Order: sequence, then structure tokens, then C-alpha cells
Amino acid sequence: MKIQIFSDLHCDVAPTKPIVIGNDVEVVVAAGDIAEGAKNAPAFDPMLIVEVGA
Repeated sequence: MKIQIFSDLHCDVAPTKPIVIGNDVEVVVAAGDIAEGAKNAPAFDPMLIVEVGA
């Protein structure tokens, strides 16, 4: 299984670089501080949000 990990993207406080997901990737993990609000987060389809330690 090919997994690609993104961590601490901080999309809400800094200009974001394009998020490139490899063609052979089966699972994307977006961990850490992604964004303060969902409206600022990049869209992944489908999306599973698991919030731990909020």
C-alpha cells in the first residue's frame, strides 16, 4: 500500500503550495495542524476527518 503523508500544513496562516498527490498513492494522511477552519483547508475527496486530542 502506498501512503503519502502531509504534516502541519497551516493552510490558514501561510500561502499554500500546491498539494501534489502521487498517481500510485492509495492513502493520504494529513496530520498535525492543517487549518483553523475547514473553509481554508484544501479539499480532498473522499475525506475522513479524525480529530484526536481536541
